[in-house]
Formats: sequence, structure tokens, C-alpha cells
Amino acid sequence: FFRLLPSCSFLHKSSIHTSHSLETKSWERKNRIVYPPQLPGDPPRQAEIYHCRRQIKYSKDKMWYLAKLIRGMTIDQAIAQLEFNNKKGAKIIKEVLLEAQDIAVRNHNVEYKSNLYIAESFSGKGQYLKRIRYHGRGMFGIMDKVYCHYFVKLVEVQSGSDYDRKTGVKELFKADPLVRTLNISGSTVLEADSPISCESPSLTEIAQMVNQLRVGKAAGICGIRGDLLQAGCKAVLLALQAIFASIWEMCVILNDWKMRLGVSIWKGKGDFLYCSSYRGITLLSVPDNVLARVILNRICDHLLTYQQQEQSDFTLKK
Repeated sequence: FFRLLPSCSFLHKSSIHTSHSLETKSWERKNRIVYPPQLPGDPPRQAEIYHCRRQIKYSKDKMWYLAKLIRGMTIDQAIAQLEFNNKKGAKIIKEVLLEAQDIAVRNHNVEYKSNLYIAESFSGKGQYLKRIRYHGRGMFGIMDKVYCHYFVKLVEVQSGSDYDRKTGVKELFKADPLVRTLNISGSTVLEADSPISCESPSLTEIAQMVNQLRVGKAAGICGIRGDLLQAGCKAVLLALQAIFASIWEMCVILNDWKMRLGVSIWKGKGDFLYCSSYRGITLLSVPDNVLARVILNRICDHLLTYQQQEQSDFTLKK
């Protein structure tokens, strides 16, 4: 009867989550695989290094994003990326990579420790423990103590080979590129794009842009508000057309239109002595704004005529 007690305690220990099955360490056992000898003409076999760290006090979901980040990179690139990440998991993964790199040089006969890339990088679920958090007035809550595992596989890259980061494999491009001749017989001649109109702004364009001005806004350095242009009707539009025509011919914009007026406004709270208590606005010249809207509208209309259907998800009437 007493001889059965150790076996009973062993069965009781194995029923705690999956810790008993995780002690097998089948991932590290892949390093013990022995391959048959190679012939003299065979290409050198790539070294494969399997390494992991178990029962890390970290979430497996947070660890997965960091593991996916470095998947397919060379080991130097991965370490450089993790050095600029201030998360706890990045520091742990960096330590595991350095350990795997040291194992590759010491036990797997890897000549250059930089000739390694990360073929596999993923995280697994570790032991999850539930604990009781006691609050005041007899209240309590349940908290989870989560653990995770991190697994990595390093593969040696032969010197002189081209490395593809996306697929995480090496490829040798020794084949000569194909030489193809272009046959243009029977092809149609493409018409050139119609140029953007370079004429001076018309009265219709100016009226359309004036109607789009927002009312109730402060005037710029010119002292003209948008409400004044909208209330002036055709007389103001003709005056703007004459000014725009002279600017169009001389290719010179007035100096007042190039200047901006900056105004600081108190937010309504905070000390008057601190700059953080103010917000700044920039007042533009309204006639210059009308001219800029006319030019921008012409460019947008020209680009919309050549916009593809795949690029028109948020375009009106496309």
C-alpha cells in the first residue's frame, strides 16, 4: 500500500493544467537529429538550430506580434529591430535569439554567426493560473496569471546566396535572364492626355469658388471677408476676374496675398503667462484663397478623368 503513494502523487501532479506534457521539450530534441554523411559533390547542408524559452510571465498574444515582426529576418536585422522596441517581450525575444546564436556557433559548427535567418518564430500558450483578488466590503475578483512559451528556429544562410526576406528562404539566381523582343505590329497608337486648361479663370469658375467660401470667418491681412465677396454679386466677380487676368499674364502674385496673419487666442482656461493656454490660428487672404481654389479645382478635375475604378472607393460619382 505504501509503495503506491509515490505513483498517486505523480498522477496528481500531472493533472495540473498541461505542465507535465510541456516538460517533454520535443522542440529542443530536434537539435539531436543526426543526418547521414554527405558525398563529396553534394552541396553543404544548412545548419538548423531550435531553441525556446518556456513559462514566460507574458501574454502569448502580445508575444505573437513581436514574434511575427522578426519572422523571416536575418538575426542581425531582428536584434536591431528589437533594440528599438521598449516592450518587455522584445527584451525576452532578444535574449532568446542571442542564446540561439551562441548555441549555433558552439554546438552546430556555424562559422559566421551573422549567416543565420529566422525561419520560424511563434509563441505558445503556457500555464494559466487563476487567483482571487480581495477587495473591500467583502468583494473579490478573479485575476489570471498568464504565461507563454516562445519558440524560434534559425537556419544557416550560405555565403554568396541571395536571401529573400518575405518567404524566409534562400534562392540562387544563376539562370541567365530571358531576352524578349517587343512586337508592336498591330498595336494602336495611344493618344496623349489632354492638357490642363491654362486660360485665365473664367467668371463661372470664380463664382463657383466664391460661393464655396465659409461665412462668418475673420478677414486676413487684406481686410476682405468672404461675406463681402458673396454680397457683392456680379460687380465683385468682374473685379476679381480682372485682377486674376493681370496676375495670369504677368505671372506675379501680389505680396499682400503671400503674407499670413497669425493670431493667438486664449483657450478660456489656464494662466495667461503660459503659451499652452493659447491656440493659434492663421488668417489667409480671401482673394488669394479664391485663386488657389480655382487652380486646385482644375487639377482635381483633370486627375479624376484618368482615375481607375479601383482607386475610386471614396470618390463621388465614380
